[in-house]
Amino acid sequence: MDLTAEQHKGISTFIQDWSRDSKYEVETSFGLNGVVDSNTFLQIAQRLRSKGFEVLPQEDYLNIITPNHIRLSLQGLGVLQTYCKDDTLQHKTFTAMIKDRAFPDSNIDLREYDIRFKIRREEELSSDDPRIKEMMAKWNTQKKAFRLIRRWSFKGKGIRVDMSVVRQTPNVPGSGEYQWSTSFLQRNVLQELSRYEVEVELLHDTEYTDTPEKALKALISGVGEVQRAIQKNSLLIRNSVAQTVRTEYLQITGSDRFRGVGPVTMQVQNMTKDIVDGIPNIRSGYNVTDKADGLRAMGFVDHTGELYLIDQSLNVYRTGLKNPKCAQSIVDGEWVTVTKDGKPIHHYLIFDIYHYNNEQISKAPFVAFNEGLLDTGAVSRYNKMKEWFDRWQDGVEVIAKGVTDASRLMIALKRFSFASANNDSIFKRGCASILDSSRIYHTDGLILTSNSEPIPDKAGVRFNQQFKWKPAKDNTVDFLIEYEHSPESPKIDKVTSTIHPSNGTVVNYKTMRLYVGGEKGAEFDNPRNAILSQLPITNDKNGDVKQYRPILFN
Repeated sequence: MDLTAEQHKGISTFIQDWSRDSKYEVETSFGLNGVVDSNTFLQIAQRLRSKGFEVLPQEDYLNIITPNHIRLSLQGLGVLQTYCKDDTLQHKTFTAMIKDRAFPDSNIDLREYDIRFKIRREEELSSDDPRIKEMMAKWNTQKKAFRLIRRWSFKGKGIRVDMSVVRQTPNVPGSGEYQWSTSFLQRNVLQELSRYEVEVELLHDTEYTDTPEKALKALISGVGEVQRAIQKNSLLIRNSVAQTVRTEYLQITGSDRFRGVGPVTMQVQNMTKDIVDGIPNIRSGYNVTDKADGLRAMGFVDHTGELYLIDQSLNVYRTGLKNPKCAQSIVDGEWVTVTKDGKPIHHYLIFDIYHYNNEQISKAPFVAFNEGLLDTGAVSRYNKMKEWFDRWQDGVEVIAKGVTDASRLMIALKRFSFASANNDSIFKRGCASILDSSRIYHTDGLILTSNSEPIPDKAGVRFNQQFKWKPAKDNTVDFLIEYEHSPESPKIDKVTSTIHPSNGTVVNYKTMRLYVGGEKGAEFDNPRNAILSQLPITNDKNGDVKQYRPILFN
């Protein structure tokens, strides 16, 4: 993680002050406005577990915040349920503290990473404190904001990572202030959407933080670990660099989307002995390679020669590798990070090429033949891909700090088997040889591509002359999931209570409905019955064109 001299000095000053006073707290938050999305939230938790962080169990709790920075905390499901009903602290156990900014300049924003370092002052208050007594005396009219928190904590070396799912009183747009209320139900936070928050807090009184120098190292290390989980890469990239790379990539491809095209699922009609005009058939001259179980990503070499990986969401990943001889090129491949035995690897396996030295190659056939043999002199994507790889290998250099021979990205070409047209060689010589070959990574099928057809010009479309095939054991069904919502609060999942039949305890559960993709039509309203009863496939009862839509799975 790159820090400016001013940022490094400011964070060091925070830690110097923190070291001298146990009432100070130094922490960092992640994401725009301190919020990450749910997928990122899960990525962070998975990485922390895999890195051996100690899991600290937590109970749900409710923070009640006042305009003068007093924060009251109620803990335990039963206590929270009672407070939500009666809005009083009487006969309830709670803790109180003041938490506010330690200094006027108590925040340092790293906008290149969407990280905020902050120092706060925490002062615990007893229930006998005059400030608490005064607040309790006017509790019914006291302005309040509420944060209902479910938290998971992970303890590392000198730091603790707090991961929280929060429903809170909304803020006033543009000001950051809460929309204060006097009772819980006046602004019912249960109706608010969940926020996913992640913070790294520096811990006092540990062997890793007993000097300011060690504390700084522990904090930066912990923040870096979380940021690597967010970026899904061990090499961190600044926001400005990622945006520059993304802009250049989109300029070269001429699209605002991921340039790669998608294969279609192979059907029986695509492999029949009798080839029908207008129906692509793998017997008409195709090649085959394995379908690796990895992340689809394009390898983009920018104008300087540095290689980046770009996934289908246009996230940019730094590789730390550079070769100016391959500048302004785009290859397509799979980023494989685990072996079939579950061990970590770092491989990028290339299976196609779109641009080479700023020249569009995607319009060329994948491969050409001359008298039954591969034509190595023809302009084909396969030849250009091999040429690109040879040039890349000749002169690639590591430019990122900390990258070793063991940790650097290993780049390789996928192995292809080519078949001739109008026979069954695609099966005997093609698919069989690929399936019988052993690989270090897990494969979940085959990819078959036309030898002669170019890549479609439009980004993100299906490549009708490229097929994917999976063995039965690797086939999956994709479901759309929808939770039943509460009639009173449409944004909230409905929770139903019942009695467990074996032990008599109360069990709370949610109802989840599964949907599969289907077309509009009477037989698709109950596809199971249509199949079992062998009902004919008909047009929509209104005569409309059938539309692909979610169908309840039953």
